[in-house]
Amino acid sequence: MFYHISLEHEILLHPRYFGPQLLETVKQKLYTEVEGTCTGKYGFVIAVTTIDQIGSGVIQPGQGFVVYPVKY
Repeated sequence: MFYHISLEHEILLHPRYFGPQLLETVKQKLYTEVEGTCTGKYGFVIAVTTIDQIGSGVIQPGQGFVVYPVKY
């Protein structure tokens, strides 16, 4: 049995990925980090079916990395 639910995840992105393909990179990183994993609360995440929202990135002070909140 499986359920189709909405979840949230934060993507940490290195500055070398900033450019014209930024949103596509965030999506691919979400798929890589989330699909096939197991959460304690919801069980196994089999697949990301839709990405509802990619929020504005927040720069990590002193590092240059950006954190993007993603709802999927």
